[in-house]
Amino acid sequence: ADRSDRRAAPDKVEDEATSTEKQAAQEKMHLESLLNFVAFNPGHQQRFFLPDEETPPPPPPKKKPKVAQAPLIGSLESGILCSANTAVSGEAADKANVEAQMVLAGAIKFKRSDVARSIHSQLMDAQVEISDKTFALMIEASVLARDLKSASDFLMKMESSGFCPDSHLLDKVMDLYSLQKCAREQEKRQAAALQQHQQLQQTMSADAPAALSKTPMEALESALGQHISTLAQDPDARSRLSSAAREFVPSF
Repeated sequence: ADRSDRRAAPDKVEDEATSTEKQAAQEKMHLESLLNFVAFNPGHQQRFFLPDEETPPPPPPKKKPKVAQAPLIGSLESGILCSANTAVSGEAADKANVEAQMVLAGAIKFKRSDVARSIHSQLMDAQVEISDKTFALMIEASVLARDLKSASDFLMKMESSGFCPDSHLLDKVMDLYSLQKCAREQEKRQAAALQQHQQLQQTMSADAPAALSKTPMEALESALGQHISTLAQDPDARSRLSSAAREFVPSF
């Protein structure tokens, strides 16, 4: 038994090392897929101009007309996924989904929901049937990026395509919804508290000049005058005084 255990120990270590190497190679492949996709899909460039009221910015460039392409499916990573005139299914759709899943695996690691939206747009333009695994990875990337809108959109599109999302995936979306809801409620409470604090400061600032304009003696006389006015308006106030009170005798 001891000999068999000694033989099994090196095999176990070797299996763990092989598994680690495979995982590292897979992560590298996902990263390369993501980099290739981002490199070939830079997105729309945003123009910026210095504020100048006298000189208006130039008009945007005219959009080039789309040229009809053959119904072929290219590489998703290299950005040459062509539009098809008919829905793409079968082997071609499986290949496109596999490539999309490789890019999405890298997007999940870097929390890039914009990559998931871009992939979905390309697959829809090419009329590729998106698989349930591809939808799940899109939702996963959106949840990790804290993009509730994209996660909800992908979830609805997944269900409309006839797929049933996993309960674990639904829990992640609901947890993100609850987290953002609590954050919004906390922001509202903080905004209300800040507003009350500002109103209190404004009230104190308005009353401060009148209070500061009086000397201590004037403030005392004002308080005594208000007390005497209260006694004059209430004749029964004197009757409520205690008869056992000591008589006041001036000391001067």
